[in-house]
Amino acid sequence: MLIGCYYRCPIPVEPRDEEHPRFFVLAQVIDYDEISDMVKVKMHDLLGSFQYYSEILTHDTFYAPTITRCAAIQGGKVQSQWGEGTILSKIEPSSDDEPYWYIIKISNGRTVKVCETALQIEYSQMDFDPTLQLKTYEFQHPSWFINRLKVSRNLQLVDHAAYGFKVLAGCRAYLLPHQISTVARCFETLPIRYMLADEVGLGKTVEACSILKILTSETPNFRALIIVPGALVSQWKNELHYKYALTATSYTVGSNISILPMEELDSIKASRLINAHWDLIIVDETHRLLGANSWYEKVQNLSRRITHILLLSATPIQDRNEEYRRLLALLNPEQYADMPPERFAFLVKKQKQVQQSANQQLGRLEKFDDYCEIILDKLQSMADTLEDQALTKLVNSIDLSSRDKGKEFVTQALSYICENYRVERKVIRNRRQLIAGKMAKRTLIKLPYTPSTADETYNEMGAIQNTLSYLTEYSDGTEEYILQIAIPLLGALFSSPWAFEDMIHTLGIKDEGLLNSAETWRNQAEQEHQLVNQALDEDPDIIKGRLMVAMNYLDQETDILSNPDCKVVVFTGYNATLLQFYELFNARFRPLGIYAVAFGKHMNREELEDSVYAFQNDSTCKVIICDETGGEGRNFQNAEQIIHLDMPWSANTLEQRIGRLDRLGRSPEQDVLSVVLYAEDSIEEQLFHIWKDGMKLFEQSLSGLEIITGELNNLIVEALLDDFQNGLENAFEDILDQAEEMRDSVEDEQLFDIGATLYRPLSLGVDHVLKLYAQEADNLFAQAMLGWGRQAGLESEYPIQNGLVEFRESRFSPNAAKQSLFVPPDWSVYQDSSIVRREGRILGSFDRNIAALREDILFFAPGDGVYNAIISNAVGCSRGRCAAIGTPGPFNYDGLVYIYRIEVPIEKLVDECVPLQTLAQFRMFLPLEQIIVPIGLTAKSREIPEKEVVSALLNLKENRVDHLGRRGAGRLSVSPLEMFILKTPPEQWEPLVAVCTANAFKRATIKLREEADLKTAHKEMNRIINGYHAEALYFDRDLEIVEEKAKIFQTTLSVMKQAKPVLDSVCFLRVRKHG
Repeated sequence: MLIGCYYRCPIPVEPRDEEHPRFFVLAQVIDYDEISDMVKVKMHDLLGSFQYYSEILTHDTFYAPTITRCAAIQGGKVQSQWGEGTILSKIEPSSDDEPYWYIIKISNGRTVKVCETALQIEYSQMDFDPTLQLKTYEFQHPSWFINRLKVSRNLQLVDHAAYGFKVLAGCRAYLLPHQISTVARCFETLPIRYMLADEVGLGKTVEACSILKILTSETPNFRALIIVPGALVSQWKNELHYKYALTATSYTVGSNISILPMEELDSIKASRLINAHWDLIIVDETHRLLGANSWYEKVQNLSRRITHILLLSATPIQDRNEEYRRLLALLNPEQYADMPPERFAFLVKKQKQVQQSANQQLGRLEKFDDYCEIILDKLQSMADTLEDQALTKLVNSIDLSSRDKGKEFVTQALSYICENYRVERKVIRNRRQLIAGKMAKRTLIKLPYTPSTADETYNEMGAIQNTLSYLTEYSDGTEEYILQIAIPLLGALFSSPWAFEDMIHTLGIKDEGLLNSAETWRNQAEQEHQLVNQALDEDPDIIKGRLMVAMNYLDQETDILSNPDCKVVVFTGYNATLLQFYELFNARFRPLGIYAVAFGKHMNREELEDSVYAFQNDSTCKVIICDETGGEGRNFQNAEQIIHLDMPWSANTLEQRIGRLDRLGRSPEQDVLSVVLYAEDSIEEQLFHIWKDGMKLFEQSLSGLEIITGELNNLIVEALLDDFQNGLENAFEDILDQAEEMRDSVEDEQLFDIGATLYRPLSLGVDHVLKLYAQEADNLFAQAMLGWGRQAGLESEYPIQNGLVEFRESRFSPNAAKQSLFVPPDWSVYQDSSIVRREGRILGSFDRNIAALREDILFFAPGDGVYNAIISNAVGCSRGRCAAIGTPGPFNYDGLVYIYRIEVPIEKLVDECVPLQTLAQFRMFLPLEQIIVPIGLTAKSREIPEKEVVSALLNLKENRVDHLGRRGAGRLSVSPLEMFILKTPPEQWEPLVAVCTANAFKRATIKLREEADLKTAHKEMNRIINGYHAEALYFDRDLEIVEEKAKIFQTTLSVMKQAKPVLDSVCFLRVRKHG
């Protein structure tokens, strides 16, 4: 008896437990009396469950032969001399008289190796060998086994996918393979210092938030400062709150996540934040710093002293050398801040030379059969020029006589060149072509109207003419006048008379002519709005104003009255216009049974949440009317179309609007339809053509051109300075030429970036993980979670509709929970959630798609209290790991089915101080799913194909199985368990189990070796190392980091080779054709 070690101890709950116990706890031996053979134990309640099961404490003395050595479960809670911790892995003792050792991660993020005798281990979480349960006929009820099997399969996948996947699986963000690959790549080396320069719409914010979420989950009190343009502060707060359950504040030094508006960087208030301690700095729209030297210097100084940095930037265009160098000098000040521009230009030129040659070959891949010989010649020439041994080896592997004519190795060679021969590999630039098939198509409906005159009792034209005259007369010819007076006034003019009048007062304009024309126009518009029903039902000819034009479109051209799924987002740049259109729409449509909600700057956060909730969930709420507040990262994917009541004067603002619908996750079959109103023969029409024909924003995203929008704005300013009336039209060709020139340059770089993804096993592995997870995270998983919860005393409310589940604290049953020592979640954490405040219920879903579309509900996923409570109990308690089950099926079968998980001995990594992130980076090259091995016990059973047996096991239904290990006899003279023991007594059963278990382990090991792709993992490691090496030589950099990385990879690969199958559960399965 090992004092201080942990044993599995039976607790009698019912009379039958004396002979065949089914209820156990994990307890630490504190004393042993050899004379009486009695053991004194202590249980450690680290989860606070003794408040429900206090009677268990009375069992502290056991007869020694009744208790068995037992390990703690991976992921279990422990208390160590350093504080609380979580078990990452166990080290098996070499003999029976030695203790277990554990690798634990303590609360400060440190990883340590500790002997079990020095730990307090949670009494309800144990990892007992299912083979020993099998030998002693310890058959749990089939429902425990069936539900646990589904839950453990999901957990196996989540735990062993790409680094951070488990954390991200608990977020509402819908990450695509390129985003998960980006996150994984950022954790390749610590510290994390990357520039995320994806093209617009590819989710840079999601990638940055995901990295932040992983870091905060790993390190208690992790502190992050986020610097963003002021207009995006709310977007970031919303994104962090709704998708990642992270709370960010503004200007709060004491907050772990604080957001600072970029425009406030020079303020005294900001200096306190800047000088505080932070672990990570995130800067959004970093390219804006290039135009403000004082902001730039402050961020660069932060970069010098803060460990981790993420810069989110418009995709840099390398032809603009100095801009690119200055961006890199924020990322890596030591390397680029003092680099002479000439030196940097030389490096860019070297990359361009490689890029041009590689792009030429990439363009030929589509007609590979015609160009294969030319491509090979060019690659051989490039390999000779670059003097890269790894590239030469790849090129030499190309065999034009092979079945694919060497295309696979050509692809690998081109991918290798594109990824590694770039100035800075820590700039990640994902391109929209990567997900072209997953993005919806943008379409356009034009709604031009002719502004009416005084003769038509609606003097919009008079207001336009007076405004242009005023601007021409009072212009001082400066850029400030255009930006601060002209554009704000013109924008409001082409929105509504209410916005126009507000802007006149805001700008302090005292011109009587302008004031009078605005007042007259407003009065006429108010009179027109009073006639809305007459205009739409009887006399459309009386429609004059743009808001009425929009109303006519909604009434006549959409299905908002007849189609319950028809939803429309209406955008305006002005709150005054929003309020008037909100009033107009509801005056017309509320009596008809539908309504609109507002989403504007005049509303507080709770009111904004209520509007989003109504728009997403109420079938009678058809329209949400937004000012630019609606561009703040909210998800309106359920909308069919977007109506632009007015035209933004910024391409980025227009992109933000369309991006509320044109988002990752929207069905590619559902077009993103923009409906655009504009005044004909006006400056607004000229602006419309710049966005439509020059930038093509209504048919495609900015796609890498967002970094030039500042220069585009300058051209617009210059055009207005030249002529308010026709300046934009006159400058159109210049604007179009600049956009096309930059687009050509961007397309060259896009092709080079896309080339780097042609052969990237990490991306392929991530894609495989997501496909598997999509299969597992379906309704069956939700039912298994609910099934386990129900048995364990946490029953949900029924009925469950539309994938929604409701839990109540009052439904928790300690009597039922005692069967598995289930610990309920902390219900208080839900009190501040949106759905509980609004409906008073803990309502949510296990389905990511539902949770992503409905931001108001809870998401029961990793990190959530309900999810964690069920998962930890299902995996850690003694229930469901061994069963004897009978079921009807298409064949007759008697046999054992072994279910294995894959474990990697990480102690060597810990001993050699190798970051565990490195293992996670390549873990997906080991089997991600459990290995299932059937062992037939009869000759006929062994003839049944393995796939059919596995399918029968995975498709077991609780209501269609027999419990062959039931201890109660019922109406029978003997119980099913007694019958089982009579047919297979211990003297036969135990050696049979031993032989089958050994055979199953051998077969599982063979399967592990077959399914593991360590060859590809090794190639991927070599590819990365070769890339670092090539980059260092080509750009004349230090090789020390390459050598260090190579040692880390070598150790990681050796550990992966030692991966082994570990038995997770086992089942005696009897299948009968006729039941």
